[in-house]
Amino acid sequence: MKLIHTVALAVTAAQAAVAAPGVMGAVEQRDSGLSARAGLTFVVECSPYTGTGGKKRKGAGDTCNTMCYGTNCKLKTKTFTFDGASKKTKDQRRTMAGCNPTEKNICKTDNRFKDKGLTDCDEFPLAATKEADKGGQVFRCVKPADNRSQGGQTTTMIKQCKGKYPCSFTFSFKGASPYKYCGASPNCKADDNLFTQGNKPVTKRDVAIESQVHEGGYFQLRSGATIYSPSDLAIGSIAVRNAYSNETNAISAEEAAQIEADGLWDEDEEDDEDDFIEDEVVAKL
Repeated sequence: MKLIHTVALAVTAAQAAVAAPGVMGAVEQRDSGLSARAGLTFVVECSPYTGTGGKKRKGAGDTCNTMCYGTNCKLKTKTFTFDGASKKTKDQRRTMAGCNPTEKNICKTDNRFKDKGLTDCDEFPLAATKEADKGGQVFRCVKPADNRSQGGQTTTMIKQCKGKYPCSFTFSFKGASPYKYCGASPNCKADDNLFTQGNKPVTKRDVAIESQVHEGGYFQLRSGATIYSPSDLAIGSIAVRNAYSNETNAISAEEAAQIEADGLWDEDEEDDEDDFIEDEVVAKL
C-alpha cells in the first residue's frame, strides 16, 4: 500500500456553510496532522467497490452493523480515540469484549453462526480505541472477509494520525443502507447476533437511554458523495474517506453476490488498505 495523501478542498469553512448540495470544489494536495484537527470523521466503506489497481474490495459489510449498533444504541459516546495501543493492550481489550484472540467463542462454536460462515468475532468499540477500556463492549459474529476489510480500513485511518496520539474522531459510513443499525432513526432492538462478554445476548437493559436520541443523519461531501453519520457533523468539517469510494468504482449487488458465491472474497487475504483522502462536509440532507 502506498502512503496515503490528503486532499484539502480549496474552499473555506465559511464558504462551505453556504455551499449548495452537489457543488464540487477544486482540490489541491497537502499534508496535515489529523491528531490536531477538530471535527474529524472517518468514513467507513461498507459496500463492495473497486480499489487500488482495479482490485475488487469487499467493504466492511456486517461490521458496519456492529459499529452502528454500538454507536447508536449501546454507548453514551459517539467520539472515539486512537491511542497508539500495543498488540498486548488490543488483545486485552478484545478479551474484555468477549472476543478472546486465543480461545474459541460463540462465533466459532455455535452452529447458528458456523453454518453461515460467521466465524469472526467483531467487537466494538474497536480494540484500537481507548474507549474499549471502559467496558460494556458489544460483539457480533461476522464473515472473515468483512472483518479483514474493517481491519484494513482502520489500519489506514490510524496511519493518518502519524504517530500523534491521542487522535480523536467520529465514525461515518458510506454504502451502509443494507445495514439496519446504520440509519437516521434505527430500531435499537438487538437481533440474535449481538453479545456482550461471556457470550451473553444483548438485551433491552443494555441499551443506553441517551442513545435513543439520534442526533446524526445524512450529509453531502464536497466530492458529491453522501454519507451517514450517527453524529451531527459541522458544515466545513473534514471527512477522511477512501479515495476509491465513488459511484464509478461501486460494484453492483449482482456482481458482489457472484463474487461471494465464487468464494473470491474469502480468498483475498489482504486487508482493504487503499489510499484515503480528505473530503469536506458541505450540507446536511
